[in-house]
Amino acid sequence: MVAQLEQAMHDSEFEGLGFDAFCYVPEVNDVTGRMLVNVQDMPHIIKRLGNWTAKQDGTNRPKEGEFLISKYRCLRAVKAAKNLPEVEAFLNRKVDTQCVPIIENFFYNHRLRRKLIAHGHWRDACWLKILGEGYQAFEMSQLTHQERNRRLHRMRRMLAAVFHTDLHSMQIDHASDKLKDGLYGFPRAVPLILMENVDARQHVLDMCPDAESELVERSWSSDDLEIGFAVATRKCGANPQMCDMIGCLGNIEFLTDLRRNSDRGFTLVSAAHSKYSHHTASEAKLAKWNDGLKLAHRELMQKHLDKKQKKAVFKALGRERSTRSHFDY
Repeated sequence: MVAQLEQAMHDSEFEGLGFDAFCYVPEVNDVTGRMLVNVQDMPHIIKRLGNWTAKQDGTNRPKEGEFLISKYRCLRAVKAAKNLPEVEAFLNRKVDTQCVPIIENFFYNHRLRRKLIAHGHWRDACWLKILGEGYQAFEMSQLTHQERNRRLHRMRRMLAAVFHTDLHSMQIDHASDKLKDGLYGFPRAVPLILMENVDARQHVLDMCPDAESELVERSWSSDDLEIGFAVATRKCGANPQMCDMIGCLGNIEFLTDLRRNSDRGFTLVSAAHSKYSHHTASEAKLAKWNDGLKLAHRELMQKHLDKKQKKAVFKALGRERSTRSHFDY
């Protein structure tokens, strides 16, 4: 189905247009003269894609080609499946909209895609797969470098075809984050950021000969900042005083250095009952990032997806809320 959609869009829109050039150009450091590559956090992008889909009007049938992923069609598929309460709760915006596992499950869920295809909505199913696998290329371990390239290049080609000639128009505000200036149900900035991330990654690969074996795309995420912010919020509250925040951030930075810096002569275990340190855990994660086991052994991939779904069910239907949900971004 994905290949069919890709070929159809290539034939109708992509042919003859210069989408092969980079749509992202890195800045140059004024001091060193080296390029500064900027990659935006993929979990935030996937949350924006999912939440814009959930904000659609799901009660009325949309026009043909109005959305890449239609809330109306997804809700019909969910009701037909009868066993996807977490997806239905997400689409009806009855969950924590900042919860990444819930939104990941929406894009990963193979039962949702099968029901969409059964109802004739294969384009929606294909876009869920394309965007979900593009996200996995940045966030999932145990793939291969070649598989990450394949997924990301496919996603970029499809997004470029969606933009069509708009991508070359100087009259269009591509950085607009407003839905009224959007394209197929998303603000123009969101799919463009995905294309820029793919191109930024390619710049790194072109600049660094060893990047193919050493690059861990997940390291570009803002997880460290998110965790630090969450810890500071738990310790100091939502509206802390500056003096309290400075002291708390100093403690967090000191403990982080203890965990990661092996030159101090001692290490801290990562948990009370673990037998390994944060340093050795990082080495193990690096070794398996591109080992390809989830491709070679499908049961590992299925186990990973089942774990994601169970976590989504717990967070969607339970009472747990993320720290981010208490703040209005």
